[in-house]
This record gives sequence, structure tokens and C-alpha cells, in this order.
Amino acid sequence: MEIGFPVKRWSHLHEILYRLKLLFILLYLKCYPTYDLQGLLFGLDRTRVCRWVKILLPVLEMTLGRECVLPARQIRSAEEFFRAFPGVKDVFIDGTERPVQKPKNLRRRKKMYSGKKRQTTRKGLIMTDETRQIGFIPMSKNGRRHDKRLLDKVDIIRHIPPEVTIWADTGFQGIDKQHPNTQIPKKGTRKRPLSPEQKQENKIISGIRITVEHAIAGIKRLGCMTQILRNRRPFIDDIANRLKNDYILCPDMRQRSIAGCYQNNVAWLYLLTP
Repeated sequence: MEIGFPVKRWSHLHEILYRLKLLFILLYLKCYPTYDLQGLLFGLDRTRVCRWVKILLPVLEMTLGRECVLPARQIRSAEEFFRAFPGVKDVFIDGTERPVQKPKNLRRRKKMYSGKKRQTTRKGLIMTDETRQIGFIPMSKNGRRHDKRLLDKVDIIRHIPPEVTIWADTGFQGIDKQHPNTQIPKKGTRKRPLSPEQKQENKIISGIRITVEHAIAGIKRLGCMTQILRNRRPFIDDIANRLKNDYILCPDMRQRSIAGCYQNNVAWLYLLTP
């Protein structure tokens, strides 16, 4: 006579393991504790915590990618744009930065130094729709690069149809020459100050494009996006940058929960991890 657990009990145990691994990686992204603290919470050694983070982050990205809820990395045609932003009429563009550890190499430190934040950072672009849904996040770059330069590098403007209105801030001066349907605040100079009508128009534009600022505020609720990035592997930085969509990981998820995303994909967390 064989002694063992019933099949149902084993399947229930596997489901608990799935959920524990899901809780492990979501807690890491939300609170961004050190490996020692994460190991204390889950009864693991810090080396095993480091190994789990390196394994579970790509698995999380893969699973959310299967559910088609991750923002696009590249947009190379109008069809891909409407696939990322279905039925959109307005898009909002802005840049955001996250602090990183200061490199010892002086040359690398100068490349990552951001004069805006006065610290070494990694900078990324964000494109949202009117519902604060982030549909496009390219690869993050060094914090020294200008927002407009990053936008020109990803080459997305020419794939946005003319009927879609682009809302941007003054950091993207010149974008109106690339896309005719663009709303951007006017910039005054000492010799040519803005008129009261232009100031009122800038105020209206800023009040409308506050949508992307709210999306960034949702991102900043993740500890991994506000604290100094301690992971030294470059792919972890890019994965965390892509997973920062407030629609996916923040408390105010509107259409589906993270547990619902994993309902049909929890097997990935068990099969691909030790």
C-alpha cells in the first residue's frame, strides 16, 4: 500500500506554491526590500532570494506578455500603434527618471548624471492615453539624455496617425514640426515674454496633459521605481521599467486583477522555477 497525499491535495499544494512565488516577486517590486529582509520574510537565505528574483522577474514579464497587458517596447507602424492604443484619439508623452547607484567610473558617472535631478539616474519615456493606460515604454537610457533626443531615437512620431492628438510638455520642443496635430505649451524668452492669452492657453494645455503625470504618480508608488536601483544586471532594470505600469501592479487596477492575469498561467511560475 502506497502512502502519499491525494491528487487533489497535491494540486492544492502546487497552487499554494504558485501563489507564494507570485507574492514573493510582487512584494519585491512593491516594497523593494533588501535581499536580507526579503529572506527574513520568506525564510530564505539571501543568495536564494537573489536567485529567485533573477528567475521570477522574467517569468512575470513572460506571463503578463501572454495576457497582452504589457506596454509595447517598439512601434513600427500605424497598425502596431492602434494595437497598443485601440480607438485612441489623444496620447500623452512625458519622461521619468529613476535613481541608480553612482558608478565608480567617472566617465560612466557623467553619462548617467541628470542635471534635473542632480543625481545619477536612468531615464525612460512614457506614452499614455486619456484613461492613464500606459501603452508604450521604450528601453531606459542614461539620465543625461534629453527627453526630445530619446523620443527621436525610438522613432515613433511618424507612426502616429494625423488624427491622433499628441500632448507634450516644453521638454519636447520641435515635436510640432514632426506631427501636425500636436499640443505643446509655448515657451517665452526674456525678449519675447508670453502674452496673457498665451499663458492662459499654456494653463489649459497643462491641465489636460496632467493625465500622464497621474500615470507617473501611480508608477512611483512602486518601491522599485522610487528607491535607488540596487540590481546591477542591466536586464533587471529594463524588466522593472516595463513592469511599472500602474494598470498592472498598482492598487487602483481598473479592468482586471493581477491574480486574474495568473489564473491561467500560474504553471509558468512552478515549471520554470526551482
